[in-house]
Amino acid sequence: KQNEQVQTTENGIKQATSGKLQETKVVGDLEISDIQITEEDGLATITASVKNNSGVSKNEFPMKIRVLNQSGETIQEVGAYVGKMQADETRGINASVNMEISQIYDIEIEL
Repeated sequence: KQNEQVQTTENGIKQATSGKLQETKVVGDLEISDIQITEEDGLATITASVKNNSGVSKNEFPMKIRVLNQSGETIQEVGAYVGKMQADETRGINASVNMEISQIYDIEIEL
């Protein structure tokens, strides 16, 4: 298919390879980096690192991850929870959703 941005590993796991996913996203006082999206047997997993740059600790909070195609259209939305964070702490997030990832170009984060 045209515009596919996916690599498939030997064991059949697909990984989204768009350069936009390598960019660090800044949302408010959070920095989101190390974004990876993989798919195995139709289940997509989104992982990323979230850094608290607010200077104060934060209680756990939800975030919405919008998965976008190259036209900027939302393909899928998935929720994730970020646990309690100290100032300057980095935590991982992990969200899963049933979807095919070949058209993923970028993500947007909404708090």
